[in-house]
Amino acid sequence: GRTLLATGSTDGTVRLWDPASGTPTGPPLTGHTREVRAVAAVGLPDGRTLLATGSTDGTVRLWDLARGTLTGALHIGQPIRSLCQLSPGKITLGLEEGIAALTLPAFPPID
Repeated sequence: GRTLLATGSTDGTVRLWDPASGTPTGPPLTGHTREVRAVAAVGLPDGRTLLATGSTDGTVRLWDLARGTLTGALHIGQPIRSLCQLSPGKITLGLEEGIAALTLPAFPPID
């Protein structure tokens, strides 16, 4: 229920920040194997918001920040350059060789 900022790093991590204090909140999110170039908040039709992260490792990962968990990952096969929400539950990816649109249920769950 609070506002956070998300930043990607060249070390493959994503860090969440409290914009009021300018300090990090919790440990970095890990899982990407190369630099994270894109982060985007993605609203879902049920009212929840997830964080999508994209990396030059060719993956997009979805994070449920309320639970602090990785909820899904999808290997695209091309470096991810940008992410944005297209509509609730859908994101657009800027790729090295074009663009793609994804619906979030396409993401396999993480076991």
